[in-house]
Amino acid sequence: MQKIFVTIGLVPFVLLSSFAQDLEPVSASADVVLRLGTEADLLRFHLGELIPIKSSYSATIPGRYTWVSQSSKLAAGRSLEISCKPAVERVSGNSESVADLTFSRILYAPCGGVGGGSYSGCADCDGEYPLTAKALTFGVVPMNAYVRFCAAGTYTCQAYSAQVTATSRDEKIRSALLVKSNPIILTIVDDPGWTRSTALANANAYERLCRGDDVVEHRFSECSDVAQRITYLDSLDSPAIEVRWFDGRKHSWDNGF
Repeated sequence: MQKIFVTIGLVPFVLLSSFAQDLEPVSASADVVLRLGTEADLLRFHLGELIPIKSSYSATIPGRYTWVSQSSKLAAGRSLEISCKPAVERVSGNSESVADLTFSRILYAPCGGVGGGSYSGCADCDGEYPLTAKALTFGVVPMNAYVRFCAAGTYTCQAYSAQVTATSRDEKIRSALLVKSNPIILTIVDDPGWTRSTALANANAYERLCRGDDVVEHRFSECSDVAQRITYLDSLDSPAIEVRWFDGRKHSWDNGF
């Protein structure tokens, strides 16, 4: 009887948690700042070019807000996403996306890696960090993992997330706050000659550096970057290059595409 009672007693909690995740987050006040930018502050890119972006969180009132890496732990929590005007194609935003996995590597490699402030290590690997005036900064990731530009033009893009809370960690239900970044204006140009020469240059680099059995030990990061650049080109040449290297051989790493 006791086991039955405990099982039934869990039902309201499960339903409550599910309901909480379906809520829309409340907008954060101006105290919380999400900063979005590109590497080297570049704002002009080619169609299919890798667009490296960086982001950071800060708060003008220290100790009031906490950034939570696992957004699912917050009611109405949402991982970082990007939207643009005019509208662009969104890349799947599931929890196993390239961007989420990259953020996880930044945070926990080796079990830490967050820039800004004193986060040189990971005192608790739960991934929760109090926000202060000193920015909690994330390393560079590709915007291409969030959105895809299919036509040349000028786009105004903005990041948003619901991974910040003002609720104590001791509370059973912790509400997420929706935070929006500053907009950035990108100019995307269509240059078929650049696309083809870039595809060939990256193909040659992959052929030279990334076909051996010592990639993981010596060139994993470099080869992953080359593979990403080929994939994001999204031209007629890029899938042909990728297919060429699905040769059935067992290498010491996956192909990176």
